Amino acid sequence: MTKIISPFLGDTAPQFLLLADGRKLSYRDFGAVDGKPFLYFHGGGSSAIEPAYARSYCTQLGLRVIGIDRPGMGGSDQRSNYTIEGVANDALALANHLQLKRFGSIGMSAGGPFALKLAELAPDRVPLVGLINASPERTLPEWKAVSLPMRLMLALMLSRPLRKLAFANIATGTEKRVSKAAKKGVLTQQDQLHIIAAIQEGLANPHGFDTLMGDIDLVLTRNWPINWSTLKAKVFAYSATKDPSLPFYIALAKRYANISTQEIPGTHAPVVTGDAWRDLASHTDVLL
Repeated sequence: MTKIISPFLGDTAPQFLLLADGRKLSYRDFGAVDGKPFLYFHGGGSSAIEPAYARSYCTQLGLRVIGIDRPGMGGSDQRSNYTIEGVANDALALANHLQLKRFGSIGMSAGGPFALKLAELAPDRVPLVGLINASPERTLPEWKAVSLPMRLMLALMLSRPLRKLAFANIATGTEKRVSKAAKKGVLTQQDQLHIIAAIQEGLANPHGFDTLMGDIDLVLTRNWPINWSTLKAKVFAYSATKDPSLPFYIALAKRYANISTQEIPGTHAPVVTGDAWRDLASHTDVLL
């Protein structure tokens, strides 16, 4: 596997917050310094580098996006009790440290439930959630909207040995997938390097693989500790046409008026383009 240095991180060094229990939380700041703020929860096995792909969009749109390394990923210390609520509380501590009064939360893929939980914990401060190809919650009735082959594949993740086997070579596998996408013109070379760098940074933590396994366990095998019926935030779910989560969120939006979906043509990768970011920026009046 090639070690990648992401070409656009030279001016975005990691920063650290010492939490009340003595742990170190690592984060990176992207976009407009004085822009409307969002806390960003990366996908499984990734890191706070992940939102760097959107830095140019965010600067243009007046958004400030703060990527957070989950405990045990990237530069963040491991958390002994790894839960969705615990991770969201860490993010809330960071928001307090940064003196963010009102802000949005964004969850990419497996980062989705963490972004939602933050909004539930601080409903008066987090009125807006963006979900980008977010994972579906398997314990909801809308789970049945996900295609049968995908449900069967995700059902295999209930087995920890199978989870370990499936993701044993995640970094190498990701490098191969994004290289193919770059050759097809779906990703730019910079996007390709950035995505690989985000995965490598996340898994460089000695606890990185265990945290990835924890993410899969929390997100794909258990009830999410979120009450959808009382969630006050406006939720915008952006999913690629071929992403398996799209039918789930379309079905969920029919049940809850505060959830909207937007379909973006293509597969998982094109969502890293500016479509989702431009739409999300159009709803940031609620952050004022």
